Amino acid sequence: MASRFSNVLAEVDANLATTVKCDFDDNFDATQTKRITEHVKSIDMIEKDVRAKSKALQDIQQQLKDAKSKIVQRQSDELAEKQDLQLLEEKSVALKAKEDEIAGKVETLKQKKCDGMSSDEKQIKTLETYVNRVGQHLGLSVFKPEGGDSLVVLKLTNIDKVDPQRTFLCELNLEGSEERQWKG
Repeated sequence: MASRFSNVLAEVDANLATTVKCDFDDNFDATQTKRITEHVKSIDMIEKDVRAKSKALQDIQQQLKDAKSKIVQRQSDELAEKQDLQLLEEKSVALKAKEDEIAGKVETLKQKKCDGMSSDEKQIKTLETYVNRVGQHLGLSVFKPEGGDSLVVLKLTNIDKVDPQRTFLCELNLEGSEERQWKG
């Protein structure tokens, strides 16, 4: 931009050097005065244009500086965010490793607990787990009503998908020695 401005000034200087020639001799007439006046007016117009373009150039340079500073600030912000993100990812990986370590320890403890049980206890534990899962799926709850020593009631709440408010009850009456037989 500055070199173009210099080229325009050089061209104006060259034009002025060739056009503003006057001989101040005895035959200096009014046409030469008129021509000089026109050249002075054109020089004034060129100077005004140069000043306006110089001001516009300064404004553009200031806008460019402002834009560059905004870009530098954005780059700085992005770099800080990238560093924060990297730190969070590192912490996430560390937490995942810690979680895996704890899950391994829990599994080891479960295995040790199961290893210490007899086969009957393992079978009971497996059946209890199965009953709990089925119970959760069907909304099963087991309770003994008051005054019914040998009576067990099963309440099911998740059977009818169309009418989820509907509940089903199943009463079991335990009989026999040690109440091991049941009648439904």
